[in-house]
Amino acid sequence: GHEAGWAGLRAYLRETQDWGPVTLIAMRMRATNNLSLQAGRRISFIATRKLPVWNGTAWSAPVATRSIAWALADAARDPDYGAGLADHRIDLDALLALDALWSARGDRFDARFDQAVTWWEAIGRIAAAGRARPYMQGGRLRIVRDGPQAVPVALYSMRNMVRGSFAIDYLLPTSESTRVADVVHFDAQTWSQRRVRVSLPGEAAARPAKIELFGVTGREQAAREGLYHLAASRYRRRLVRFATEMEGFIPALGDLIAVSHDMPGWGAHAEAVGWDPATRALRLSEPMIFGAGTHYVGLRRADGSLSGPWAAAPGPAPDTVILSEEPDILPQTGGGRERTHVTFGRAESWRVLARIAAIRPRAAHEVGIEAVIEDPAVHVADTGAAPPPIVLGSLPGRVTVPEVCGLMARKMPADTRRILLAWRPAPGADLYHVEMAEGEDPAGPAVSWTRIVDTSSTAVAVPILHPARTMIRVRGAGLVAGPWVAATIGSLIPDMWNTADTPMWTADTDLMWSV
Repeated sequence: GHEAGWAGLRAYLRETQDWGPVTLIAMRMRATNNLSLQAGRRISFIATRKLPVWNGTAWSAPVATRSIAWALADAARDPDYGAGLADHRIDLDALLALDALWSARGDRFDARFDQAVTWWEAIGRIAAAGRARPYMQGGRLRIVRDGPQAVPVALYSMRNMVRGSFAIDYLLPTSESTRVADVVHFDAQTWSQRRVRVSLPGEAAARPAKIELFGVTGREQAAREGLYHLAASRYRRRLVRFATEMEGFIPALGDLIAVSHDMPGWGAHAEAVGWDPATRALRLSEPMIFGAGTHYVGLRRADGSLSGPWAAAPGPAPDTVILSEEPDILPQTGGGRERTHVTFGRAESWRVLARIAAIRPRAAHEVGIEAVIEDPAVHVADTGAAPPPIVLGSLPGRVTVPEVCGLMARKMPADTRRILLAWRPAPGADLYHVEMAEGEDPAGPAVSWTRIVDTSSTAVAVPILHPARTMIRVRGAGLVAGPWVAATIGSLIPDMWNTADTPMWTADTDLMWSV
């Protein structure tokens, strides 16, 4: 033979092969006619995840666990496939509390990552199995779960919102909206993709949406999460946006806040200007309108949180309310500290509860807040219970009869023929009418009033038409004109006129004599 045919070459290299911190499975198969290429690749096995568990003081040795919390902690702490964060950069106390909640509900995370993803996307998928989301705050990894909350951490009203920054977005239903969903999950019993159809009460089972859950292997957990997503889509369809100052950093993502604003009718707002602990009379900077039903007052604490609600009754004046019991804070009414912010309304309309969705710093001292109006039905949809609907506004959308109060007058420097007239802003007033007449009794039937000025301002300088006998009245006008508030110049400025005992030989040429 003088010819050679090269068929192949096989070599065995004596070296250590290291693929990193992964689990290797070695198998030997007999290559027979019964073993096809496709059958040789269909290999399955049951893997048990072992991770360290935090007990509140120290980490344990790796143990078998299906916990969502410790999967998040391992992804954050591991230096090979995680972020390698130190323990002080992880909110371990919150994870311990969430682990107890998830264990009681039977929520687990059972999944493997077989594709390359970013670390932030990976922990987002893990947290989503427990209805939670991660975020960084102050260099620490925090996990917040979308669950029921009862106590708002901050109160925001028109008193601490940037002017013109308030807006509401309504997510209206479209042709693609649905109240039925097919929840796709990997079933632990059949080892395959399964679907469970869920729907809210009263909804038809037509045109279902598709919801894919990563890491959920139990049918019960998949059904609960599907109902939660449907309820969030049904009941959370209003977004509120506004800007505030540094107190916008008080809440964190997912926290509950109280919002009061007169545009959508979410209560009325004012500041505390007087407090009588003996009678529990709270005097406000604005008049409050009482109607049918029980009315409540909420007070803002020094740390920005909410105190109340406290049941209130009408006081002796429109700007005074009587609290049914003594509040747990002392209202600040002076000028040494910021006066206590007050929100007022009937039943649940004295404020609206919202959950923080985003916090964005805008400037050195300004923060933009975006929140979604909260509804407790979202958190009980997976139990089959339906709470009563929330009434977001029972006060009038706009005050139709503005009432002027706090009428006052001051002398103009170096001009005794003019006065400065001012009053408190009247809710619902677009314009103010100012009239003047001669006499001593504003309610007299023969008084003839003369219109002096129409203004949108709450302060105006006016001439004195009738020295020593001038009467003046002001009213607000909105959709309709409000009642007149009248007084004499002498009662507003007691020392405006000289008395009869003033010497006749004074050199002042601008004397004004009383009658």
